[in-house]
Amino acid sequence: MTQVKHLEQAIEGFRSSSQDEMEFLFDSLMHSLAVASKNASTQSFERANPSLRHAVMLSGRLRRNLKDIPIPGDKLEYDNLNITFLVDENLENYREIHGWLTGLGFPKDHSQFRALQGAGSDRYPTTTDTGLNSELGRIKKPTQDDGGLYSDATLFVLSSKNNANLEIRFRDIYPISLSGLDYNQQETDIQYLTANVTFAYKIYEFATVSSSATTETTS
Repeated sequence: MTQVKHLEQAIEGFRSSSQDEMEFLFDSLMHSLAVASKNASTQSFERANPSLRHAVMLSGRLRRNLKDIPIPGDKLEYDNLNITFLVDENLENYREIHGWLTGLGFPKDHSQFRALQGAGSDRYPTTTDTGLNSELGRIKKPTQDDGGLYSDATLFVLSSKNNANLEIRFRDIYPISLSGLDYNQQETDIQYLTANVTFAYKIYEFATVSSSATTETTS
């Protein structure tokens, strides 16, 4: 314990320069680990425990002082796709997205989810409600495709002459939020309704117009 107290006091009083302090902290950490390892080999937990606690404290100080260095990895995170669109006079496009959302969240009944699954049966035949129990999740068949919950989407980037110039293809897209509609009876001119929808998706890729393959730009 005397050795641990001495190290703690030395660390608290050591403030000459940041670089020297970091080297001292690292050396102290190595020493505490060595002492803990030596005492642990003698099967004396009481003697090893103070050094272990001290090593944990030192490593915490090192983490607070050292800068996190970013390195490339294999996990990508995409921002959501936010779209503002014109709402038609019958609210058909708005209601379709709203129905998609309520099918995913089924706020009233599990049948809303089953209806959404059934709506995708033309693209994913295994998403039909055949074999579904009245309770969501309790099914007679062990496997069902959830592809009916998702869709693919293509965003066209236009040229200065409003011609399609590039495609951005989104895979496994689904809505996560839909804005409300703002009505104002005091408007003196025609104001077309707009709404905002936010989509989550798996990945997006670029492609030339009408091309069957996507392209990757690496330089």
